[in-house]
Amino acid sequence: MSQTPNFDAKMKQILEATQPGERVCALTGRAWKMDEEELAWYRRFNVPPSNREPLARTQLRASFWTGYQWWNHKHPITGKTLISNIHPATGIKVIPDKEWHAQDFSEINSDYSVDQPFFDQLRALQLRVPHPASRNVVEPENSIATISMGDRNSYFTLGCTSENSLYSIWAANLSNSSEVNFAGVISDSYSVNNAKNVHGSLFVRESKDVIKSAFVFLCDDVEYCFGATNQSHKKFIFFNKQLTEDEFKAEITKIDLSRRDQLQMYIGRFRDLVGNQTIWPETLSNRNVNVTGEYNYDCRDLQNCYGCVDNCANLFWCNYGVDGTDSAFSTPVRSTACYEGDNTYNSHDVKFSYATYRCRSMEYCLMNYDCEDCFGCVGLRHKKFHIFNKPYEEAEYWRRVDELKCAMLDRGEYGNFFPLSMSTAYFGESGGVMYYDADPSLNKTFGGLEYDPESAGAIGDLAMASVVKKTTDIPNSIADVQDADWVGVPVMDVVHNRRFAFLKPEMDFYRRKKLAPPAEHFVYRIKKLSWEGNLGILEERSCAKCGKKIQVAKNLTYPNRQVYCMDDYLQYLEEAT
Repeated sequence: MSQTPNFDAKMKQILEATQPGERVCALTGRAWKMDEEELAWYRRFNVPPSNREPLARTQLRASFWTGYQWWNHKHPITGKTLISNIHPATGIKVIPDKEWHAQDFSEINSDYSVDQPFFDQLRALQLRVPHPASRNVVEPENSIATISMGDRNSYFTLGCTSENSLYSIWAANLSNSSEVNFAGVISDSYSVNNAKNVHGSLFVRESKDVIKSAFVFLCDDVEYCFGATNQSHKKFIFFNKQLTEDEFKAEITKIDLSRRDQLQMYIGRFRDLVGNQTIWPETLSNRNVNVTGEYNYDCRDLQNCYGCVDNCANLFWCNYGVDGTDSAFSTPVRSTACYEGDNTYNSHDVKFSYATYRCRSMEYCLMNYDCEDCFGCVGLRHKKFHIFNKPYEEAEYWRRVDELKCAMLDRGEYGNFFPLSMSTAYFGESGGVMYYDADPSLNKTFGGLEYDPESAGAIGDLAMASVVKKTTDIPNSIADVQDADWVGVPVMDVVHNRRFAFLKPEMDFYRRKKLAPPAEHFVYRIKKLSWEGNLGILEERSCAKCGKKIQVAKNLTYPNRQVYCMDDYLQYLEEAT
């Protein structure tokens, strides 16, 4: 028996009347073809066919993601400074995680009107309910970390398990390393992207089992290599030439990466090697069945998905799912039957919601834990049958939900994700920009807030300094850096117009690794590191070998790279060995 009969009747008429065909996105003006598969997902979830193209919808959702950003925030009562990935200019309050989990925010609730715009009313509630500042899964020790999985003596790590590490994002088992993105089991290394089992190495991309090497791309089981691409089970490779051990050591002794001029020269040489002289496969996904997209592993029956792993199945336009199933336009982490359920963990039947943990049957909810059958709620824990954080008897709850969904459907609200004005993230450093190439103009298109990233006290004391050095003043060599002159001193990134400061452990790391100090804000270093990998946008290309049409992920750093279809790529590797 239907719990929302009036809404279901309206949806039945809409879905029966909808036919596949070309549409024009109401947000971007781009055309797309709504095919039978897309329509099948609308019917499955009993939601209206969208007037927004799939890419725009994905970019909007991804713009709610933190990406890699760090802000100073104030406790709303004590005024104590908190470090958070929520920008204070969003208007959203934050409190420490432990304090947040100890409270019951159902006391902050409101009535609603079915005759008034829904999102305006929900936004008003969102601004009243604090968010956890860090959203740590495991409490970090002596660290600056958010969404920590367990960090110790680490600084500016997000989504990591780490020890003695710096400036990294979504890295597991990370130690004594810096600038690591989407990687696992990394030690004593610097600038690692989409890699696994890397030790004592520098500038490693899309590789695994790398030891004491530098400038490595698409390699497997290499040691003592410098400038290696598409190499496996090799030693003493120097810019893809096999050398003897003595020849290799002679070349290495000529290199001094502690000087920025030399370091930048070798970075440029490596990018030329990767972008102009190296063959890429059509996809960096593997061990999949019937999967399209990029960075998907051990999955089946996925279409246009990105970064989904560990037995994900039957997903449509999803991203970063882990063992997620039967979902569309979602981020299903061990979750099922989600539709536009973003950052959804161990949940089922979540629609149009953000950050739901162990929840069931939620719609238009934000930051809820262990809840069931809630609509338009913010910050609840262990609650059921709530609307705008207010409890109702079961029968009354469903009557009101039916009425509310009908009103939203009639106004064209139901079926759309939250407007970007409700995002906790600064758009310029959000996941939409990092992983889906969202143009700056889309912030306004998606209804985002406009503010200076350094406004509202977001950079703390750095904004108050009377003397600010410039990145152009940073010494060329790490040997010429004096801690008294540079550690903790405000520095203006003259390219990005953003201030930052070097940390003592950071300078110690550069000295130990004999690396030149970077002359760029660390947030932009991580963003550029991410952009050396492939994005979540597919483009049609031709195989550079046979000319066959293939779907290839967009890459901002290497837009003109040589790409082979998988058959030709595997043959190329076989012939090269």
